[in-house]
Amino acid sequence: FQVYGAFMLLVYPIGVPLTIGYLLFTNRNQLETTHTQNKIGALYSDYEHKNWTESDWRTKICSMWEVWEIVRRLFLSAVLVFVLEGSPAQMVIAFLVCFFAILAQVYFRPYSEDLVDVLQFCSLLALFFTFVSALILRLQPPGQDERLFGGILIFVNGLIIILNIIILGFFLYKMVPSLIAFVRGKYNQVKTRFFAGGKIHPETNLELKKVVSNNFVNE
Repeated sequence: FQVYGAFMLLVYPIGVPLTIGYLLFTNRNQLETTHTQNKIGALYSDYEHKNWTESDWRTKICSMWEVWEIVRRLFLSAVLVFVLEGSPAQMVIAFLVCFFAILAQVYFRPYSEDLVDVLQFCSLLALFFTFVSALILRLQPPGQDERLFGGILIFVNGLIIILNIIILGFFLYKMVPSLIAFVRGKYNQVKTRFFAGGKIHPETNLELKKVVSNNFVNE
């Protein structure tokens, strides 16, 4: 199992980011072509991108942003498990990574839609305050007045709830109109099939009358 684990460590945590980075870099001057968009467009279409020969350094970094996202998520979800598990140092490292991610998000604003940039910022901020809460619990001295730390935790968790409400509101704002349009389209399809399944569809009846009349005149 150790050999298998080492192999999977090379395949997923290291191999996937390297593969995505390789694909994006080798196609850096064809990002706006139809062939590249059909092949690997899912890796960069949500971010600001242009062919590297026509873009500045910021846009070049934004087109490679998926690699950073994978590394950040991998670090916070897997790498930290091996760094002094359960210790304050582990929380401090996670705290610093989230802080750096927030700074990078604010500076680069990598997404092609401003609303998505705001959503990502709120998500990172919620994660940041979650680690702050965990760090406060770890660093609370024994015998210390719990009301102070309790008040801080209530305030921090309140911010997390507010940020999650903002994220949910954004999700509803983006998804509900699309869902309504989808349901309306399905309803129209069902309604059309229902009427077509009757004895005579109104449009079919009109076309049938035209054909019969033309045949009658010709005869």
